[in-house]
Amino acid sequence: MSADSTSKLTTDHRTIERAVDQLRDKAREFARLSPATKAQLLGECISGLVREAPGWVAEGSKARSASLAEEWLAGPVVTVRLFRLLAESLDRIAADGSPSLGRATRVRDDGRSEIALFPASSLDRVSFAGFTGAALMDVDVSLEDARASGSLLSAATIRGWSVGRSGRRQRFQHSTHGRGHEDVHRWQSVSPQDEPGQ
Repeated sequence: MSADSTSKLTTDHRTIERAVDQLRDKAREFARLSPATKAQLLGECISGLVREAPGWVAEGSKARSASLAEEWLAGPVVTVRLFRLLAESLDRIAADGSPSLGRATRVRDDGRSEIALFPASSLDRVSFAGFTGAALMDVDVSLEDARASGSLLSAATIRGWSVGRSGRRQRFQHSTHGRGHEDVHRWQSVSPQDEPGQ
């Protein structure tokens, strides 16, 4: 959730445009960096974020009338985790040329490739007990195709499942054509023939 907030400072449009231009130029520079350098920068971001986290939490809690614990969990904790996971993926790309393809893979009886994605660590298993996620590749996409693409999302349509503590399954479908030219996201009921583990 977020709260309405009004800045006490006024920024003129020229200053904003200069900042956007600088951001655009730095984005190009950042895109050309090696994966290892990007991972190192993320590590520096984590250090800076940790230093600023108490102030972030205090101001966020005040603005949203939220507890400090909630603000820590909804803000710095998840952001540091995101940065850490991104850095780990970049380190893997630097070492192996591509990120890992999930935590386990198999070919189902119907010939379709299934990739277990979640939980990805012991921390995930403890924090999200009862939840799992998998990606089911289109029938014409093999595990070798997915590995060669360097990214699940550029390989083909994938379908992920979450299984909550109630045991109810939901399916998340992400359709990508080429490299991100068309993305479709939706939650829907799972048809038995599409469920992981079949």
